[in-house]
Amino acid sequence: MPFVNEKISHKDWIKYNLDALHKSIYFSTEQWTVDHERNIFLVKKGEGHELGVDTHISVWLFYWRGEACRFTKEIIDYKKISEKHYASNQKITEIQIPEKYKKEK
Repeated sequence: MPFVNEKISHKDWIKYNLDALHKSIYFSTEQWTVDHERNIFLVKKGEGHELGVDTHISVWLFYWRGEACRFTKEIIDYKKISEKHYASNQKITEIQIPEKYKKEK
């Protein structure tokens, strides 16, 4: 199954025990990108002004193999390409993964 962008359902909130995950790694949205078949999801934890830093920074939670990984992404530069669209170069500047997966990093 492909990844889809959707609202996190109550059923999925319970399935992934997101109450516990939300307490330890707060995220500011009810939306996610999920692959239900492989039990993988990506959710934005917060961005710039919510984190007390510059707005070009965002923090994300990636759930994979039953573990939560956290990473920070920064927008390096961007440009307007049309009236409502922009292009940007972005970089992952920090990543926290469980110790047991560090060899696969």
